[in-house]
Amino acid sequence: MSARTTTRPPAASPVTDTVPGEAPGPEPLAAPSGLLVDFSTDLGPNCQPLHRVTPGTTVEATVEVKNLKTARGGRARAILNGSGGTAIIIVPAPSYDRLKDVLVDGARVKARGTVTRVLDMNVIEIWAARAVSA
Repeated sequence: MSARTTTRPPAASPVTDTVPGEAPGPEPLAAPSGLLVDFSTDLGPNCQPLHRVTPGTTVEATVEVKNLKTARGGRARAILNGSGGTAIIIVPAPSYDRLKDVLVDGARVKARGTVTRVLDMNVIEIWAARAVSA
């Protein structure tokens, strides 16, 4: 009987997710829900990444609107880019009718809404926004 030996490729590092000897890939995208949002608690004002906020909480943040898309029925969705990362927002039709002049691609706004859970991710359902200076 002869002993067989096999060689395995080197394992990926748990920290960098690269294989030793290989060039690293592109930087990973910032995970959605990392946006820092302000909200009130019984103990006073608080600031946390969106993914740590309990659904149903009213939050606000000063952000830049990116990738705004409208859907049938008059509702919209967009990505907010701000301090700490990004967040996905949804805007119901009645709110979007009021906010469509403020929520435009590239606009800097102070947005307020309610945290909602969609596909295991916290998103913000926006119902108020106002333009702020850059």
